[in-house]
Amino acid sequence: MVNLKIKTNPISDSQLEKRKALEKKLTEEIAEFEMLETSFNHIDNATTTMTNYLNSFDTRLAKLESYIMPIHNSTQVLTRTNNNLDTAIALVSSYTNVVGTINYHENVLAKGLAQTTLESYLESVTNLKDALHKLEASKYKSSERITQDLRGRLSKGIQELDDLFSKLLSSSSDSCTEEEIQEAKYSFGDNLIKLQTLANMLSDSLEQIGPVTGFLKLYSDIRSAFLVKCMTPFHTAAKDQEVKMGFSKSAYIRKSSLLIPYASALLMHLQAEYLMISEVIPKHHLITTFVITITPPVDAFLECADNLLNRARRNKQNDLYMIVDIWEMLTNLMEPQAALLAHCGKKGHELKSFLVSCGQAVIGFFKEFYDEFKNDSDTKKQIVLSQDGTVHESTSNTINAIKKICEYNDALKLILESCKESNNSFPATSIPDYINKIISLLLVDLDNKSKTYKKPVLSTIFILNNAHFILKSIKSQPLGDIIEKEVAEGIEKTIKKQMDNYRNRSLALTCSWAPTIELLMDTTKISEGGKIVTSLSKAQKDGVKEKFKNFNKEFDEIFATQKTYAIPDVELRAQIIKEIRQVLCPMYNRFYDRYTTSVEFTKNVDKYIKYNKEELNGLIDKFFDSSA
Repeated sequence: MVNLKIKTNPISDSQLEKRKALEKKLTEEIAEFEMLETSFNHIDNATTTMTNYLNSFDTRLAKLESYIMPIHNSTQVLTRTNNNLDTAIALVSSYTNVVGTINYHENVLAKGLAQTTLESYLESVTNLKDALHKLEASKYKSSERITQDLRGRLSKGIQELDDLFSKLLSSSSDSCTEEEIQEAKYSFGDNLIKLQTLANMLSDSLEQIGPVTGFLKLYSDIRSAFLVKCMTPFHTAAKDQEVKMGFSKSAYIRKSSLLIPYASALLMHLQAEYLMISEVIPKHHLITTFVITITPPVDAFLECADNLLNRARRNKQNDLYMIVDIWEMLTNLMEPQAALLAHCGKKGHELKSFLVSCGQAVIGFFKEFYDEFKNDSDTKKQIVLSQDGTVHESTSNTINAIKKICEYNDALKLILESCKESNNSFPATSIPDYINKIISLLLVDLDNKSKTYKKPVLSTIFILNNAHFILKSIKSQPLGDIIEKEVAEGIEKTIKKQMDNYRNRSLALTCSWAPTIELLMDTTKISEGGKIVTSLSKAQKDGVKEKFKNFNKEFDEIFATQKTYAIPDVELRAQIIKEIRQVLCPMYNRFYDRYTTSVEFTKNVDKYIKYNKEELNGLIDKFFDSSA
């Protein structure tokens, strides 16, 4: 056995005191813990005792509930039975009251409006509608027959209100004077309040009971007939004018189409009707009823308008500007009535669509006119021209057409603008541009036509006549304000060129003026020695005689030919005659003076000199005059 010896350090006083303090604290905490353990044991015992008491109470309450539940169920049954009895008594009482109400107010309706006031009648209708709703809400089979009978009685009563509504509406419509109709200043007068009251009552009945009233149809039928009657004079006049136009070839006179006052009157009456219907028909039925009401008069107008448009499509040359005029006037009439046309629904759209159709027809005509003109200018057709070189029919027709375009320039600009999106193929950017292109095509066409003349001088006269006519026309109003300056300058250059051609051709060998001028060249005036000859040899005299003789012959032939040429314009004719005189007269006058005053070439002057200076000058004035 081994003995172990452990060496320990001696405990200091401070450590000993600290140890004693800790031991004392431990002893105090152990005592406190033992006290708490004792307290918890007491509480546990008390809890166990309370649990036992509660379990006992739960058993007792369960037994009590089993005794009370049957009594509670019986009480609920008795309560429901009592409530059912109260409800049944209330329903029976209400049913009895409804039946009593029905009997009373049915007697009022049975008397009719002839034996009772409108107010009492309407009150009875209202009470009977309430009674009907109450019966329909009840679930008694015994009320089905009464409900059916009551519905029938109400239908008859409301039918009587329909009859009164129809009578008052017809009376108001028939009582309008001719002046009121012409000015569209009619009204419902003293019947307005009654009509409003009836309309509201019947509208409510329509919603509450169903289709038991036809007051909306009555309104549309009566007022449609009234509007058709108001429009009949305008409709008849427009139709008669259309028939007469089929037998007339005269040009259309601006604002003379009777469709214009027809449209004005129609819009005026539609506006008046909208104001009247707004006073009577409830808002939720207003637009539908208004559209139905205006359909017959609007359809009649559109039928007349469409017939006129179709006629214009077939006869564009005469009726085109009537359509332009109608488009312009109807546009001016409709623009301030945009709100009214919106209220017109489909019919308002159809009225605006008619304007669109008019615009498209106009644009289509101008496109066709341009295409036909262009095709005619591009192709060299065999055309028979007048033999006098006067202004061609196509020139005057085209200028007249352009004047018409200018007359309706403002309207056509608006039509072109309104149809821009649907007419991208229009051959010009504007109306002035269109006119300029037509004139250019016309000049090309005239140049092609002039080449069909066999005589160059006649070809020149033809171009001069036509170009001068065009220039004079486009410088006048209103063409002068529209035609571009470059176009007029181009025509002026053409005229100058043709005047030069006439002057040159007058001296050319191919023209009969050449030998005539040549005959006046006096080769006997100056001798070879430079001395002035005052006496002539026989050969020289014979030469002078031959010149006068040939001059007379040549001049007579020229006069006979060119007097058949026509230059209708006085100014142009004077200008060309001036050109002739400036070339011919000075030479003839010198030749004539020499051999009538200075040099004798014959004893019988009158035999060789056919014309003196004044006579020749007078004959020149008669050139291009077929009556000379």
